[in-house]
Amino acid sequence: MTPDPTFTSRLCLRPFTGADRAALSTGLNDLAVSQWLPRVPYPFTQADLSVMQSEVPSNWPDLMVIAKDKAAIGAVTTHPHFGFWIARPHWGNGYAREAAKAALNVALQRSDTVHSGYFAGNSASARILHGLGFTIMSRGRAHCRALGRDLPDVSLIFTAQGRVAA
Repeated sequence: MTPDPTFTSRLCLRPFTGADRAALSTGLNDLAVSQWLPRVPYPFTQADLSVMQSEVPSNWPDLMVIAKDKAAIGAVTTHPHFGFWIARPHWGNGYAREAAKAALNVALQRSDTVHSGYFAGNSASARILHGLGFTIMSRGRAHCRALGRDLPDVSLIFTAQGRVAA
């Protein structure tokens, strides 16, 4: 049974549906978005979305669509690696932080420890993740498919120990 969607004051985190394919593909076919996501190729097509669905767990709540007024504007993964993205037309509205906070609370219902990370230079994700209470585990390099090269990477951990995301 699929749990009920998670609602914030402005967003809905819900399971992926076929109706989301075009919006998600368009959002990911933007180098300003895909350059920060390790597994996302550029250019990105709906065929790539099908391939990614086979690579990333698509179980609820491992993969949630971020929807505003019923339209997909991004996505968040909670397991095995916590990550999120918002389509560029929706940047600057606080949606990523709002969705990440809600998704982290969902992830904490399953595990006291959540792993995440970001490519160095992704100041928006760094601000959100550190603001939620993630701490640095290590620094290294990770491959970015969109750019076709390894980039400096920061690995993070959130350990609940009785606390809930801010």
